[in-house]
Amino acid sequence: ASPGELTYHNNVQEVFIEVLDGKEKVLLLAAAPHPDIAAIKQAIESNENYELEVAYAADFSGSTTGYNLVILHQLPNVTIPFTKLNQLITAEQVPLFFILGNQSNLPAFSALNMGLSLIESRGNPNEVEALPAENFSLFTLSDKTRSFISQLPPLLAPYGNYKTSNSSTVLLKQKIGTVSSDFPLLLFNDIASRKIGILTGEGIWRWRLADFEQHHSHEIFQELIHKTVQYLSVKVDKSLFRVFTKHHLYENEQLEFDAEVYNE
Repeated sequence: ASPGELTYHNNVQEVFIEVLDGKEKVLLLAAAPHPDIAAIKQAIESNENYELEVAYAADFSGSTTGYNLVILHQLPNVTIPFTKLNQLITAEQVPLFFILGNQSNLPAFSALNMGLSLIESRGNPNEVEALPAENFSLFTLSDKTRSFISQLPPLLAPYGNYKTSNSSTVLLKQKIGTVSSDFPLLLFNDIASRKIGILTGEGIWRWRLADFEQHHSHEIFQELIHKTVQYLSVKVDKSLFRVFTKHHLYENEQLEFDAEVYNE
């Protein structure tokens, strides 16, 4: 309200919100126990809108149907057959978040065509720090998080040649020693309306500890995980016929519908 207004009745606006019933279901499949798993689990479970299940690939015989996102920690793996699981994931078109590491089967991963191919060279993994990429627009991070990203401890990323597809969008790039590279550390892709995320290094449990050491909270780490999971798991309207109309009308107001029809 402003001083001198003759009426306050026009200062009210009605807003309609569609409430979706139920939590988003996330499956974390891992090759083996790893401190990253606990860090991710604690971050996801801090958000009451998500329900997380953790399983190990060697013991997993179920289906990915019903999950909004599958996180694959060091899968495909150098010691665990991935054929059956890959068939399930490919057939069901569930969004995926890959976390690569020392035990990843990089040729098998590259063959999945998820937006990143990695030709591994012999040698120890690189210690890589995170640098925010410019012009990232898929979602927004707070200024506090963006400014702290470059202070995060390094991750261990496979040593090799990274080739990113033109359809991928990079959020974080790798800083190797003092060199700022164009190699991706965290990127996203969309393949036929299927969202893909790829983190090319292991050791994000250190990010969680560094956040708490500096800020006495896990707020920044949780924001990174929450925004990533939220972007990947959000449902996309794939209906080919969509109708739009006003939610609220006066009794003498004409009712109009707008419709959009899409091909495949």
